[in-house]
Amino acid sequence: TTSAASQLGLVYESRTGLSVGVANGDRVPCAGVCRALPITIGQERFDVDLYVLPLDDYDVILGCT
Repeated sequence: TTSAASQLGLVYESRTGLSVGVANGDRVPCAGVCRALPITIGQERFDVDLYVLPLDDYDVILGCT
């Protein structure tokens, strides 16, 4: 979410005009993207692009189809 990104001090590139389809069929506007953000799962490090979305009930969504 935008608030989670702000709380973590993440800097993201603005992505006006980009939206994402969600499970209920709605489209949610994307505030921006954090490029090559390092995350660690177990002992594996991954550099991922995270899209900043205004979703109140979720801080991070891993994976999409």
